Amino acid sequence: MTTVFVLTDFGLSDTYCGQMKAAFLSVLPDTAFVDLTASVRPGDIAGGAFHLMVSSPWIPAGAGVLAVVDPGVGTARRGLLCRRSGVLYSGPDNGLLGWVGAGEFRELPAPPAGSSATFHGRDVFAPWLARAMKDPAVVSSLPQVDPATIEVLDRPAPSREGRFLSAVVASVDSFGNCILWLSRSHLEGVRPISAATPAGVFPVDTARAYDRPGLLLLPGGSGLLELAVAGGSAADLTGLGPGDGITLELEPRA
Repeated sequence: MTTVFVLTDFGLSDTYCGQMKAAFLSVLPDTAFVDLTASVRPGDIAGGAFHLMVSSPWIPAGAGVLAVVDPGVGTARRGLLCRRSGVLYSGPDNGLLGWVGAGEFRELPAPPAGSSATFHGRDVFAPWLARAMKDPAVVSSLPQVDPATIEVLDRPAPSREGRFLSAVVASVDSFGNCILWLSRSHLEGVRPISAATPAGVFPVDTARAYDRPGLLLLPGGSGLLELAVAGGSAADLTGLGPGDGITLELEPRA
């Protein structure tokens, strides 16, 4: 059985996800779908790219990924197939696929006559992914794309100035954990003692789990550090959202 992982900003109140899956099944019926999420904020390419980036290491070889966050649908942006580590990705060339890592990229043809100009997920990305998974030779029949020309969004790098470390929020999950563009390597030999946020300056403690009160900085499941509040919402406490900056005050680690 074929397995396809789906990521969109379509939500679940409309039939868009269902129509897209139906288009896939019309080409390759014996398929199991796994929904990574349909709740990317509408048009939030960076949010979709983040979720795809942190999910990709867990997607097994032989699977497909149908990724559609496409506010530029119907414009000149390209449609892509990407083959990486045995996984086939289908989606728009708008930065959504840019953080999954190096791979082989192919350009999808223009939508067939009679297609919707605003629903390439159903009329382009789903059927072409199904064809390529049904017959791998389809991939090599498509025009190659130079990986250097693929749209890749910027990832804000942390910056250090003396005892202060600035970072940017990559994502806020449904628990209110604020995932940062920050890794444990940035805190070698130091520990944070406070965090300056839009809602003020808060004392912060490092932790390995949600095991104490207050604002915590801990390694999350994404491999990045996150601000969290045990039993509460770090986003509500700090006023942080995706793209916001924070500044951590550091001291030498004892």
